[in-house]
Amino acid sequence: MCYLLIGLIIVHVIPPSFAIETKQKIVTWDYPLPGMPYNHTSIDYLAYKSNEYVDLFQDENKLSLFLDKLKSLGVNTITMPVAWSEIEPKEGHYTFDKYDKTADLITSKGFKLIILPKGVNNGSPGWFWKSIEKQGRKGMATDFYKIQYPLLDIASDEAIKPFLDFYGNTTAHFISKYKNSILAIGVGTSNEYEIRYSQFHYQWQTYSDESEIKFQKWLAERYSLVTLNKTWKTHYDSFDKVKLPIIDHNANGYSGAPDTNANFTDLMQFREELLYNFTQKLSSTVKEQGADTIGYLGEFFITDDAIYTSMIDKIVGLLDVVVVDTNFYNGFKISDHDLKGAIMVNFAKNLGYKKVLLGVYGERLSPDYDGNLVTSYIQNAFTLSNPDGVEIGNFRPSELNQWSFLNNIPSLISKDESHGNATIAIYASKWNFYRWHGDIMSFNRDLWSDSLYSTYQILAAYKGYQVDVIGDSVIENHGLQKYQMLYLPSQVVVPLKIKSTIEQWIDGGGYAVQDWQFGNWDEYGNINGGLDSKFGVSGPITWSTSNATLSYTLHKSQWHMENQNTTYNISDNLLPQRTIALMGVKDGFSSVLSDVNNPYGNTFIVGSNTVIFGFQPQLAYFYDTNESNRKAMANLMAEPITVFFPEGDNLTKSELVEYSDVSVHKTSLFEDPTVKIVRSIHEDGMFYNFPWFEKNISWFEKNLITDKELINADSYLQQILMNK
Repeated sequence: MCYLLIGLIIVHVIPPSFAIETKQKIVTWDYPLPGMPYNHTSIDYLAYKSNEYVDLFQDENKLSLFLDKLKSLGVNTITMPVAWSEIEPKEGHYTFDKYDKTADLITSKGFKLIILPKGVNNGSPGWFWKSIEKQGRKGMATDFYKIQYPLLDIASDEAIKPFLDFYGNTTAHFISKYKNSILAIGVGTSNEYEIRYSQFHYQWQTYSDESEIKFQKWLAERYSLVTLNKTWKTHYDSFDKVKLPIIDHNANGYSGAPDTNANFTDLMQFREELLYNFTQKLSSTVKEQGADTIGYLGEFFITDDAIYTSMIDKIVGLLDVVVVDTNFYNGFKISDHDLKGAIMVNFAKNLGYKKVLLGVYGERLSPDYDGNLVTSYIQNAFTLSNPDGVEIGNFRPSELNQWSFLNNIPSLISKDESHGNATIAIYASKWNFYRWHGDIMSFNRDLWSDSLYSTYQILAAYKGYQVDVIGDSVIENHGLQKYQMLYLPSQVVVPLKIKSTIEQWIDGGGYAVQDWQFGNWDEYGNINGGLDSKFGVSGPITWSTSNATLSYTLHKSQWHMENQNTTYNISDNLLPQRTIALMGVKDGFSSVLSDVNNPYGNTFIVGSNTVIFGFQPQLAYFYDTNESNRKAMANLMAEPITVFFPEGDNLTKSELVEYSDVSVHKTSLFEDPTVKIVRSIHEDGMFYNFPWFEKNISWFEKNLITDKELINADSYLQQILMNK
């Protein structure tokens, strides 16, 4: 089956869903059907509980009018979940009448269909669980406390056979009956249909006997006992005695160190392989019937969800269409970062997915308070990353007129400007999020996510550069040769192979910008030196204290090693600044900001093709409420681009768009003599809390130029920063 889909827009609400097609994009609506068992942890339940979709299902006239309304909004596709318990109520006896009736009406109105067979937990039939009970509950998911849940254990080859039969028969039926209307058949492995592990609270899945046996065999294929004990720092005398490592704690975000358990890497790699094998079986079952596959991936640049195991970089070849979405509600509050969708679409497209859709799900959102957030979330994604469509779900029928974005779908997704090949990349390590697993929100923040998102926001949205967000697999498979500049936002865990590739690329002349901390630990939890030597860092790295008052020296030759004898001293009160890195400087590199009384007190070092900040200007940009301060930090973060490539040098820029949170500022910070450089570097908030943190962040601004002869800040800074 082949569909020429330049764009897709989809709306998702787990029973059946609806989609709309414009000239270039597809819009899908996820429509919940009755007969689907829900539990309070399922986001589908939030839309389903109102019984509004039950009313539609029971009244064909109401459903018909609702479909007409969706079509008028621009929806062209309906995502329709179908339950195993409804299709195979008795083992071996299949009935599709209930779903066919709804599908007939949907397709008669010209909608395409996405079918989501459900049964991993929600929608599984009673006879299946009775058979599991008879077998001593073999095949039921188990956590590390040996508590079992009504979830299919994907490690049990015997238990998944009936589920695969249901998948194959269901796919065959819908392809046979609605062949020309089927867009794709879903591949889902969890209660929310995403490709990940299910879980209850913090109990990881799955720790069944079958899982442990497979883990032991997996280790035996990769290690000798001697090597395993050396790597894990253990004393096993047999692989049969190895237990699945128990991760029953959150990584301590206040300690400054991620989870460094030596066995953690093998645990996560085993979990990835086990989940991949199950996903592959589902994908193959669908493709054998001649259907395309669609899969769902939740937010992956977030530590909270690392315990589910991210598969986005592993399953590219298994899916014809992938839907990526974000957690608007992060467990603490509604996230207001409206560029998350753009980043995830960007990342997925760089991995090589054929079609990428943006998921927009109204979990805990209110049309009265969150309408602008959803609108900008969609608009930013299509403007910056140009997904193939959108799926919309968890919005009640009664709210259609209250959400402004639903009445503007064609205009929101019509952005189709051509994007050139990016020459700037931002690196995002999956292992950093793995090793920081769990709830490490630092005063309602995820430091690593915020650092990544705000870097992208500055470069792509604020400055208008075409930027790729890339991960480990892209670097492993394709290297960095296509990029001229690489940004390395704060990530303390970086795989050794990736670190080596980046080092070689820098040695070959690649331009790199790093902030704060990068690669302090490898994927095995071992401490290493990061990339310090490549960025001109020597000597011990220390951290300023809460009582620090630093005297900074601005070297006239800060970017290029000329006229080193001239310095200008200024004093700034940086209180409170407990998390600014103070570093020594290697020969051949220049310090931009330094404590004149401390040879190892440098916090901004540059080389011929490198820049390292001992702070995080992008977080200052992200959290400050003062617009001029935000612009100053944004320009400081992006300044290396204009310094190293003053004429642009083939750096591709996308169309500049003015966003509600910050006006596009086309000129460099140093091109405007009226703008003062912010000398107070905002603290990162990771190790301690300020009561005013969420309310108001005050900044201290100092004018660096005090010499009477240096009156024109514009010409002076242009000379010292951009002189080649």
